[in-house]
Amino acid sequence: MKKIIISILCLVLFLFPVTVSANEPESEQSNSQPLLMVTDFSVDTGSITAGKNSKISVTLTNKHKTEEIKNIKVTFSAPDGSILPIKLDSVHIDSVEPQKTYVWNFGITTSETAASGNHSVTISMQYETKSGQVLSSSDNITLNVIGKEIKEE
Repeated sequence: MKKIIISILCLVLFLFPVTVSANEPESEQSNSQPLLMVTDFSVDTGSITAGKNSKISVTLTNKHKTEEIKNIKVTFSAPDGSILPIKLDSVHIDSVEPQKTYVWNFGITTSETAASGNHSVTISMQYETKSGQVLSSSDNITLNVIGKEIKEE
């Protein structure tokens, strides 16, 4: 009886081979959605001084392995309003290839009364896939502000 069961199992395995692959299955690759995210940022002066202008660079990366993203709108916002862009608060990017980056350079200014310490700002991104699906993501970054000294008289 054991020989018959083993023979049937061998015949089934021979007729229907099983393939094992270390690569990600195609169905998972095609179902995954592109992700645009902030992967780095820098301030030209290291810290931001209240009442002064600075330049900031934000690196955005398309983390998808195979799919380009396009028609990208990126927006800078600070909830407390103490850090503002010098010109526009957003930029349009035509596209970012898979695993590639885009660096957004822009000027910011801080209010004279900005408190010393870390200030969280948000980089929001809206973009399209090759099929036209609209996706969005956002990342927070922390900027260090040095407040002005108050002179006592």
